[in-house]
Parts: sequence; C-alpha cells; structure tokens
Amino acid sequence: MYLISSGKNDWNVALKLDMAKTYNRVDQDFLQAMLARLDFSFLWLRLIAHCTQHCWFLVMVNGGFSRFFKSSRGLRQGNLLSPMLFVLASEYLSRGINKLFEEEHVLGVKIFLDSFAMTTCQCINVSKTSFWVAPNAPTLIIRMVKRLMGLVHKPFPFTYLGASIYVGWKKAMIFEPLIEALASMVVGWEKKVIESGLGIIQLPDMVESFSQKLW
Repeated sequence: MYLISSGKNDWNVALKLDMAKTYNRVDQDFLQAMLARLDFSFLWLRLIAHCTQHCWFLVMVNGGFSRFFKSSRGLRQGNLLSPMLFVLASEYLSRGINKLFEEEHVLGVKIFLDSFAMTTCQCINVSKTSFWVAPNAPTLIIRMVKRLMGLVHKPFPFTYLGASIYVGWKKAMIFEPLIEALASMVVGWEKKVIESGLGIIQLPDMVESFSQKLW
C-alpha cells in the first residue's frame, strides 16, 4: 500500500474483490484448461480430474437420506489439494490484472472482470467490491474511476483479514479494533483458564496464537 501514491500527479488504484463462494463455483473444465496452459502433464491432469470430478454427495432430508448425486463443479473444502488448485486457477485473474497494469489500461479492468466471471463461473459481488486511492488524490480521479469501473470508493484505513490496512505513519487509533477484539477474547479466556485449572501461564500462548491468526 505504500506505493498507492507513486508521485505528486500519479495515483495508483487498489482493488478489493469480493467473490461469492469461490470454492463452490470453480468450473472443472476451466480448471483443467488452466492447468494445461500452465504446462502440467497429461498424467497430472488425469489425476486431478479423478480427484475433483468423481465426487458424490447425499443429503439428509426430513430424517432420510437422498440418493447420491454427482458434483458438477466446485472444490471440496477441507481437501488438501483444494487450496493449491484454487490458487492455480486464480492465476488467470492475477495475470490478467498484471497485464492491464503494465498497459496502464484502467478501462479494461471492468471488461476483464466481467470476462473472468463468465469464463470461470465465479461470481464477483460488485456491491462489496471496492477500490482505494491515495488520500491526496483529487475528487476528479475518484469520480473517473467510479464511472469507468462501477465500483464503490472507500477511504483508508480499512480492515482485511483482521489486519488494519493504512497509508502513512502508524496511528494508535488504527489498531483500536484489534486491541478491543483481543481484550474481549482475553476476558473469555480468563474464566475458561481458571475453571479448567490450566494456569495463567497459558495466556501468552493464546495471545501469540491469536496474533499469528490475524497476521
């Protein structure tokens, strides 16, 4: 984020995309095509297809089980392969954005995102997708980006995965939500530790675990 403003009259744009149920919407044909473009071998493609395309489910309805039905798309959450496969499939998005950045083609971002959603079957939640510019960016720049991309502009700071994202020097007020969240968890831990007899010595371990989860 420290590169959000690269000069006096040169402003970059930061995008935060919100995609609905990303794992559930991964298209199997697109995944295979993306892996092939990344030069994975035919044997590897067959192994991945066997792991992702031969998945059957049954659902309990009113106390009884339905018939087994086959999954047509998506990656199973909890499967050790799923995070890696999702990252590889997302290379389409990353490389497309990088190409637009190199070409300095802002207008093409909206067109590319629409093409990405159609090609991959991913659903981009436009109402929750937003952009940020440098705090000193003129109103004209903000209005232009909003008009070209159809996205909501939000100011700094904002929270992403529990961490405060900001521009400029650190300020105590930026970390107040993090401190409040940690304090509320410690209050619950105090009673739990005392009742279970685990000892107060374990609180530092809990704090460290909480910090690692956020950062």
